[in-house]
Amino acid sequence: MNSLSFSFIKHLLIYSFWIFIISSLSYGRLKIEGKSLLESNGDRFMIRGVNVAHTWFKKDTKRHLSEVRKLGFNTVRIVLSNGHQWKRDDRKQVQDILDWCQQYQLIGIFEVHDCTGYPDDKNAGTLHQAVEYWMDLKEIFEGTEDRVIINVANEPFGNKAKKQDWLIEHKIAVKKLRASGFKNILMLDAPNWGQDWSSRMHLFAKEILQLDSQVIFSVHMYEAYKTQTKVERYIKTFANHNFCLVVGEFATSHYGKPVAAQEIMDTCQKYKYGYLAWSWVGNKKELDDLDIIKKDRQNELTDWGALIVHGRNGIAETSRQASCFR
Repeated sequence: MNSLSFSFIKHLLIYSFWIFIISSLSYGRLKIEGKSLLESNGDRFMIRGVNVAHTWFKKDTKRHLSEVRKLGFNTVRIVLSNGHQWKRDDRKQVQDILDWCQQYQLIGIFEVHDCTGYPDDKNAGTLHQAVEYWMDLKEIFEGTEDRVIINVANEPFGNKAKKQDWLIEHKIAVKKLRASGFKNILMLDAPNWGQDWSSRMHLFAKEILQLDSQVIFSVHMYEAYKTQTKVERYIKTFANHNFCLVVGEFATSHYGKPVAAQEIMDTCQKYKYGYLAWSWVGNKKELDDLDIIKKDRQNELTDWGALIVHGRNGIAETSRQASCFR
């Protein structure tokens, strides 16, 4: 081999090495392996988060995210609107929230709330409309795969939907989002207004994962989960099948009916699953015991807030910052 050939090969190898390094850094992302949510460095990440209702309290979101971070939450689930029921959260607003999540070092989960309870709620939009909204915003989510999860729609099927609708419509949604270029993990909410009392989601989970392995399933635990037995039975089913699950919403009560909140926290910790408390502040009067902080004293926790932050297996004990921010 002459010196010219050797020099060319050497420079080609060096160039290839740096292309590999740059590509690895560019495509670092959250990923799912079996039941575990992993960071780009391979560490297990357990979501310890709270819901923040941006679409109804737009002027307060930045302050709320700052307060959320100070209390130690590592994740925030953001309520957005595609314009079907409430004023549309446009590209600039969503970009601002992405920037604030980065500033306050929070993993962001973004959801469209307008679909809640379709078709039971005649005002609710469709899953298809939520997908169209995400596709309109696709460019601003490029490069966020290490810190953002797309929760396609909030509780997009109520109790009156046909049994197969959840599966059929979510398969279409996942295919469309992937075809449009989304590389973020996708989160799918359960039917029955999120509570999955009919146990459809875990029955259909395998078929969804055969289509796309980078999907996390979300159950909302309210009055259907008033005992430790019901909480354990549901979560254990997902763990036994090696499916990735998060409790996307829960509290200590719901319309005056008890919810086994402490048991949800304990069971999620036991099976290494994430949870997201509902919600930071702003619930209507009949649900104001679901607020984490007091409306009139923004820095003071409610009883529910004290439990989720300082209780057994709560935020103070179990929340760890995502490595992408370290």
